[in-house]
Amino acid sequence: MVILPPLQGLAMALGPLTSDTRYLPEVRDDLGEFARLLAFLDALERRAPGQISVLSSSGVLCDDVLRWANRSRHWSYYSPGKILPTANVDLRDGFPVLLLMSRYILVTVPPLIHLRPEDQRVILFPRDSLLEGRDIGRAFSMHRVAFVLEGGVKVLVFERTGPIEEEAVAALVRRFRYFYPPETGFYDRLRLLPERFAPVLEGLR
Repeated sequence: MVILPPLQGLAMALGPLTSDTRYLPEVRDDLGEFARLLAFLDALERRAPGQISVLSSSGVLCDDVLRWANRSRHWSYYSPGKILPTANVDLRDGFPVLLLMSRYILVTVPPLIHLRPEDQRVILFPRDSLLEGRDIGRAFSMHRVAFVLEGGVKVLVFERTGPIEEEAVAALVRRFRYFYPPETGFYDRLRLLPERFAPVLEGLR
């Protein structure tokens, strides 16, 4: 039986009818900063609407944490409705094509993953691209404001300020190609991209 703190007195009165073990709900100490992040994303969306991706895969920050923030905290921010699903696991989710459709991408320092690094390159490779300004990262600029969540995790917000060129996508594909041959199906979602990216798929043949 799970007893919330306001009911602990009742639990004691019930004595042997309840368990001695108490499971308290998980508590975050960074909700103020989390709300500040959402307010910032709302302001960006009002200025220049677009989809949002999250390059992080942990309980501190992931796409689901943001997507369900309003419901879990009874907030009314607009930006959670703009969060795209994140590709988290390489051979399950494949190439992170939805990043290429995003206007805003959130990155954490340090990187947050929940599996072995070799299983979550779909988080780590594009994160490096943004932080280092290479391949697809050349199309994005980082906002100066940062947000510090629990554990000292810093969240940076990147905004797409130019087109993502075919060669930039091809360069990111080549980084993955070293680990995943085309027959794994890792690149199948590239077919969701506009026709102008067709040469990237041709290059995988």
